Amino acid sequence: MQNKNNHLPPVPQQRYFTLAEVCDLAQIDAHNFEQWQYQNGVVLGYGGNVYSRQDVLKIRQLRASFEPSVDAFTLDQLDTAGEPAIDGVAAKAQLGAILKRLEAALV
Repeated sequence: MQNKNNHLPPVPQQRYFTLAEVCDLAQIDAHNFEQWQYQNGVVLGYGGNVYSRQDVLKIRQLRASFEPSVDAFTLDQLDTAGEPAIDGVAAKAQLGAILKRLEAALV
């Protein structure tokens, strides 16, 4: 079994870390990390603002559990039906067509 933490940067020898430093060291998104803490009822660190070296090591081990909070179809640029995601212009055109059908149905 290969260790997935080999590509992570080394943890510096300091006692406390900020949220930004923790996220950089674990290569995770700060928003996803905060959302994970809220959803799981877990608060790591000292009030969520300061993290110890042990907290950083725990977060690096748990980093795989943060990724499922991102929708898989968004990463693959596919919608929920598995079709290629559309750009803003195509979405605007589709919404315009839906609006016209709704207006016609209401008249």
